[in-house]
Formats: sequence, C-alpha cells, structure tokens
Amino acid sequence: MRGVLHSLALILALACSAPVMGQQTGKALQEFVVPADAHVTEVVLGALTEITVTAPHLADDRPWRAWLSVPDADQPVEILDLSGRLKQRIPARDARAGAWTRYFDSRDVYFTAPGEAEVRIISWREIAIMTQTPVNGLNLVPVKGHSMDLDLQDLTRAVGFLSIHYGDTDETDGAPKRFVHCTTFMISTTIAVTAAHCVEYGLDGKFAELVLGYTDLGKPNGAGRFGVRLAHMSRTHDLAFLELDRPADVPAVFTIADTAPVPGQELLVLQHYGAEAMSISDDDDCRLTDGVFDGRLINDKGKIVPRIKDLAWGHGCDTTKSSSGSPVLDRDTLEVVLVHQRGYDDRDGTVKPENRGINTHELAILVTDVLERRGG
Repeated sequence: MRGVLHSLALILALACSAPVMGQQTGKALQEFVVPADAHVTEVVLGALTEITVTAPHLADDRPWRAWLSVPDADQPVEILDLSGRLKQRIPARDARAGAWTRYFDSRDVYFTAPGEAEVRIISWREIAIMTQTPVNGLNLVPVKGHSMDLDLQDLTRAVGFLSIHYGDTDETDGAPKRFVHCTTFMISTTIAVTAAHCVEYGLDGKFAELVLGYTDLGKPNGAGRFGVRLAHMSRTHDLAFLELDRPADVPAVFTIADTAPVPGQELLVLQHYGAEAMSISDDDDCRLTDGVFDGRLINDKGKIVPRIKDLAWGHGCDTTKSSSGSPVLDRDTLEVVLVHQRGYDDRDGTVKPENRGINTHELAILVTDVLERRGG
C-alpha cells in the first residue's frame, strides 16, 4: 500500500446553462486516514507481542478501523476491547496477508501476535454525503437475511464494494488522507462497471481494492478481494470499467436489458450503503419515473464537451452514500436497466426526490465495446 501516489487533478466545476435548483452531484463516501504509529503500543511477552491500538482524537466518536498484518499468524487473530470482549476474529490467512479490521466503536482494542505485527494506518468516516433525500423515507434492507430467490442471491456475489485511497500513504505532510467508496457490478468474470466520478482521477499508483459479495459485516472479505485497474472510462457518460487482477469465481454476472424500461416499471438496487455490507432497495417507490436528463457538462483539458442528450433516466429507489455505480435492475428479469449515478437534495422543497441512472441504450453500447475489445 505504500508508495508515492499521483496528486489529484483539479477539475473545473461548470455551471449548467439551465440550472436545476437543489441538484447535487453524486459523490462517494469518504474516509480519512492517518499513520498508525502514534496510536499503537506494543508489549513483548516472550515469543508473543501484545498490541494495543487507540483511535485518534481526530476521529472523535466516529467508528474507526485499522489495517494490520501478522506475518507469523498460525491461528485466527482475536481483537478484544479493554474489558476483554471479543470484537473480531481475523482468519490466520488474512492476517498473514494483511487485512482491514471491521469498524470499532471502542476507543481502544488489543490483540496478541506471535512474533512481530504491523498496524499501518487507521481510518474513520469523515464525510458522509447523501446523494438524495430518500423517497418517502429510507427503505434500505441488508441483503443478509433478506428473502430472495436463488438467481438474485447468485448476483449478490457479483456486486463489488470499491475502495480507493487518494493521497500519499507515507503521510509526508502529516495531513489526513481519504478513502473513497463506491459500488460496482460484474459484467464478466474480469470486468466491473462503476460510475466514472468514482475514479475520475485514475487509479495508477493508488491503492484500489474491490471486495465482491460483501454481505456480512462479520465476513469483510466477502466472496473475494481483488486489485483493480482502470480499463476504460467515459466521463461524459459517467461510466467506468475496471479490470480485476484475476478472474472472479462468481456463479453469475450481470446482463444488460435489450429493451428500454417504461415509467412505473418495478426495479431493485443492490448497493453498499454508507460503505457498509450490501443492502437492497426494492420497496414500492423503487420504480422507473418519467424523468429524463441530459448528461454531464465537463471540461476536458480546456475544451468544453457537450452534454449527451437524454443520457440519464429517473428512478425512485433509495440510494445514499457510496451507492454510485450500483446496478439498477428490472425486478422480474434481474437485467440491468440503469447504472445509478446521482440524486437530489430537496431541502428547499423545489425538487422532486428522484434519483437518476445512465440509460440502457448508452450502457449497452459501451458494455458491448469493452467486452469485444477484451475478447468477451
């Protein structure tokens, strides 16, 4: 994870020629990161080392997590709070490879390691940006324990939780850095789709990880962790394609609908709400609306690129932090009809609470092109 990362490019914000009041660009949930050195205490106990990790004061009372490595782990690493209550058990294989802990609400935790161990960085949720005011209340349900048919269960293993670390992991300037989180979905065993604004600054030199099938907080590795690289991005479409570092062993991948949905059509969304384990939105408001929107107006190296007309369609499914890039599915066929893009802030009451997603036709063209160039 260490290394010098590219500095972020500064993207110009362009005002709409016909502004929509209350419109808010979809943004990912962010986490801030600090080096763990000053927050780790080690006590050598013969062949063992007891390591205590304390949450930074900057995190206040926010849930926090740490990245740790126990190279000589031959049994699960148990993390406890100071009262001795078990907070997490990390399998030995994951501890040897290096892994994130779950989020802790305890100020201090400790674990015992054979030989040496390393706690490298600590992060916490610093910025949580809602991408919409939920339609008639927030009706997201955790996938774990939710009743669903086998076809949909199979597809949950092809939904990915994307984490990207922007900034210098060596912390040369001493300032907190950030993670950005989004949702992705697999269209082949090696290619995932997400929103371009999640990866707008590229992935070269950055820590980027995709966890598939993350449905259980107690199993943070889900159906597998993967490194990813940027295979193709269209900022005007707000779509990006990521290539995994190895094929994913998934029982099914997503297909794109070959017909356009119609207003009122029942939908569902699989997503990583607030950087948590996977949730599903499939209540009665989760339908296609009659909203049609032009695409993004962007500045590409000083040249203003025209909008794509009628690129995005409206939907009423509840989506919030880190939902960008989620697959919006036809509830009956389970085909992708939209890629969730952004939502609205209607605090002034002038905007209909409605999300938007990239439409089927534009999505299908890009998906076909990317898959053909990579041999299907």
